[in-house]
Amino acid sequence: MRLRHRLFIIAVMMYAINAWAQDGATTTPQDSAVAATPQETPLDSTQTLTPKLTELFTKLRTDSNNAALLYDIYKEYLKIGRRNYAVEFINASLRKDPTNMDVLYEKGELLLEMGKKKSAYEAFLLVMRDFKGQAYLDRIGPKFVSNFKITQITNNKFNDVMASYAPDGKSIIFQSDRSGNWDIFTMNPDQGESSVKKLTDDLEADENPAYSTDGKWIAFASTRDDKSTKEYKSRELYFMDKTGKRVTRLTSSYGGDNWSPIFLDTVTIAFSSDRSDFSSTPFAKKNTGIYTIERNGSFLFKMFYQDKMNYTDVAYKAVSNQFVFAQRADDSDFDLYMTSTDTKEKPINLTNHPKNDLQPSVSKNGNFITFVSDRDGNYEVYRMQADGRDQTRITNDDGDDVYPKFSPDGNKIIFSSNRNGKYQLYIASTEESSAVTVQSVIAILEKRIASSSDN
Repeated sequence: MRLRHRLFIIAVMMYAINAWAQDGATTTPQDSAVAATPQETPLDSTQTLTPKLTELFTKLRTDSNNAALLYDIYKEYLKIGRRNYAVEFINASLRKDPTNMDVLYEKGELLLEMGKKKSAYEAFLLVMRDFKGQAYLDRIGPKFVSNFKITQITNNKFNDVMASYAPDGKSIIFQSDRSGNWDIFTMNPDQGESSVKKLTDDLEADENPAYSTDGKWIAFASTRDDKSTKEYKSRELYFMDKTGKRVTRLTSSYGGDNWSPIFLDTVTIAFSSDRSDFSSTPFAKKNTGIYTIERNGSFLFKMFYQDKMNYTDVAYKAVSNQFVFAQRADDSDFDLYMTSTDTKEKPINLTNHPKNDLQPSVSKNGNFITFVSDRDGNYEVYRMQADGRDQTRITNDDGDDVYPKFSPDGNKIIFSSNRNGKYQLYIASTEESSAVTVQSVIAILEKRIASSSDN
């Protein structure tokens, strides 16, 4: 009897799906947002239905025009991770009630999360064009229109990334492959490309530069002493004076990788490393930790010893002697945490989102933290108060915006973006400059739809 009941429910489901497919032969505009969604394997007698789905499909047999019931089936499929089926049923719900903007907005969010950008944009555009569009402006607007003035400061056919300001704010350092491999450069951000000067010139990769707090020294990571032929070479840490002279090796980790150094003062450097993971695990899956070391190579100290946790992207809040860093367990997503430098207290969770929050930078006065997150589909720059409140999106585009750093006065954030192809350097003002309007969001969505796809 149990098998017969399951086959009965599946038959109802297939009947319903076929009916909705026929019913949607002449689609309304919102149906185009899922037209390209690939179908999963058709349901058969081997699929295990949840008790809730069994109940809902039984009701659907006698109430197939019930938009709310179709929406409930969508939610249940979403709960069990069957997102392609969820799309089918939220579509069906909208065919029965195309005026429900809440459901249409939710469909746009789902499609965006699935990487179906063009279809997501089409759903959001329909919402914004509706007479209720103003009510959704605070939810849709920040995804596409920035309230912050953004200025591009490098413009070339190469990649410029990982920029940070000198303590006096008059110059920046960054890494670029404009010489054929990664080297470290400096420039005046107000003068642009004409002020670029090369600080390192090695055949291997020099990366992740960071100024000391007095601006006299620069720490960086490099593969220059790894003479192997392996694809991913190990990086050691080095430091040099601000002119690129007196290069000195700082770490020797014998095959471990070290990256993202920052100066805590003029002597102590914190950095990320996988030096404690001696397994043959691929580079990107090794366990990582945060360490400190002094500029003369002494007093190497590992900050955390919790098993199966990954720590990276350390930043320093000098005014309260605290670290901000990204942490995750095993293959979960990264969130941001803060702890005192003695690491005895339990870290405070600053962000808690089902996507990755990474690359924190703390303003000099300690009041704000900027970071990147892929919570809205691709990596964008965000800013929040130091306790995690008021998380505000700074950038809005289809490219990835990464490696944000505050200027010394806290009024600007420098970052890298591939929004126009190669990674280039940009500066965002931290002061909101203009209000987002329904028409400005519609204009951006129309532009995005013309240049996007669901691939």
